[in-house]
Amino acid sequence: MSISIPAFAAFAIAASFTPGPNNIMLAAGSSRYGARAVMPMLWGIQFGFCAMLLASGLGLAWSLMQMPLLQAVMRWGGVIWLLWLAWKIGSAPPKAGISSADDKPALDVIGAALFQLINPKAWLLCLAVASSWIFPSEPVLPQVLITTGLFFVIGIFASTFWVAIGTGTARLLGTPQRVRAFNIVMALLLAASVLPLVF
Repeated sequence: MSISIPAFAAFAIAASFTPGPNNIMLAAGSSRYGARAVMPMLWGIQFGFCAMLLASGLGLAWSLMQMPLLQAVMRWGGVIWLLWLAWKIGSAPPKAGISSADDKPALDVIGAALFQLINPKAWLLCLAVASSWIFPSEPVLPQVLITTGLFFVIGIFASTFWVAIGTGTARLLGTPQRVRAFNIVMALLLAASVLPLVF
């Protein structure tokens, strides 16, 4: 049995466009700092997640999951980091419009790439792809390259979509009170994304 590219693409689209830590951070960041300022974060997310997906498909994820102590450290490290980011977003000073060019998001390319290691949605997707879409009876490397490549291309479109939501929202909000409300909603969504790690 070989991978069905249309079926996998549909899975990747659903997984990439739905809210998760990456998309919420991109929307919140582009709302505050503008689309150009979050481009390093966007590329870091794509490269970091696809590197994890590649490694997971080749067996690394299963090896890591056999280490309970490392699993616990990653889980609770992820919870703390995501809650800290949620706090930073929710408590950001309400400022209508895009911030000055001197302001920068919390994560750059490397930070966003490394963030994938504690991103619960990223790990769940990597495990789902490795267990459900990679068939051991077929050559593994071509399957891993196809699934990773599709996620990379679709992920760029999905991330760009969420950046556009953030920049569009920044233009619509107009008042500090609305900006504050938007920041709080984004912070709550990000905080809610830790639930898979906790439970």
